[in-house]
Amino acid sequence: MTQPWLRECPNFIDEDAILSRWSPALTGLGFVVMGVYHVPQGRGRMIWRDRQLLIEPYQGQELIAPPEVENRLAGIPRTGIPFMYWLTACADGHTGLIGVIATDPGYGIWCWAGLW
Repeated sequence: MTQPWLRECPNFIDEDAILSRWSPALTGLGFVVMGVYHVPQGRGRMIWRDRQLLIEPYQGQELIAPPEVENRLAGIPRTGIPFMYWLTACADGHTGLIGVIATDPGYGIWCWAGLW
């Protein structure tokens, strides 16, 4: 069952402009745009690409990611992508990372970094 916070944003700040500005850098690094969602304050679940994910705010725990995810993350400073929040995603015993570009108070464009 999905959480109430997991809904597409109805009145975001010009998502198309933000996506057109950052899509080349995101795709160039290998991020996948998931959509615009409310940023959760706690743990919740969502289904994305037929996979159930347990989502929660990143708490600073050490994550040991594979080289392709490390390369995506390492490329962020040179592109200037304004990630404001990070979320962890767990699925089937694997860990994932989602970057969020803020679009409106409490909402953002979720960008999939990878699952390992």
